[in-house]
Amino acid sequence: TYLLVAGGLATGAGAWLLRQPFVGDYALRKAGEYVKDETGLSFEARNLEVRLFSGLVALDDIRVGGDVLKIHRLEIQGGLLTLFGGQPNIHRILILRPELRLDTKRLADLKLKAHPPRKDPWPQIRLDIFELKDGSIEIREPKWKLPEAHSNFAALGKGLGPNRLLVEFKATDMAVKAPGGMAKGHAEITADLSETILRLLKAEMEFGNQKLLASGTFEPKSELLSAKIKTVWDLASALKLGFLNSKAGPSGQITTDL
Repeated sequence: TYLLVAGGLATGAGAWLLRQPFVGDYALRKAGEYVKDETGLSFEARNLEVRLFSGLVALDDIRVGGDVLKIHRLEIQGGLLTLFGGQPNIHRILILRPELRLDTKRLADLKLKAHPPRKDPWPQIRLDIFELKDGSIEIREPKWKLPEAHSNFAALGKGLGPNRLLVEFKATDMAVKAPGGMAKGHAEITADLSETILRLLKAEMEFGNQKLLASGTFEPKSELLSAKIKTVWDLASALKLGFLNSKAGPSGQITTDL
């Protein structure tokens, strides 16, 4: 009985302590120092929220690399006791409203830190559910051979085992600048991701009636890549957008398999 009472008091005291602003400020400052040391990027966030009984850790208004990446809210929920075991179990990760903004100035300010190849094995972590909601990306100026573009996106993942995740990614309201105007489209990607092999089960992309279908695998350790790609060109649309050059102005479709 005394042990139960003492345990309850200790847990309650710990929960009270974690809610104090100075504890959150200290934790966020140390997190910023760690991210800066590991990646070279700045890290800022507000409102660290820790709930011991539900195993929830949450952050608001996250900024990485200045305002290159902004995340409205991040939630991580898991069994806190499993974090001290050999195989941590995270029930759910939620990333709400991530915004990625790329332009010449922002990219010039990024100073990524290089790392030697990893020798130690990755920790074995189980993740049950991964959710990314209401994301957006905007490329405002051409850089690294990337055209001006913007898109909304979302992703949903389901854990298949330690360090393995089945992910469904959807991009909507996509617009990419082409020589003849903005090519609008959408994309859907399904992938099986693990530390040993990346399997692209299905990728379907469409821009201005131009379609791309792809599947394949990539092994990071051996850098072995295999892929199957099929493209379908709508000639009239491709000519209008400037993907193809022709004075005759043909119509119809061209299908290629790689």
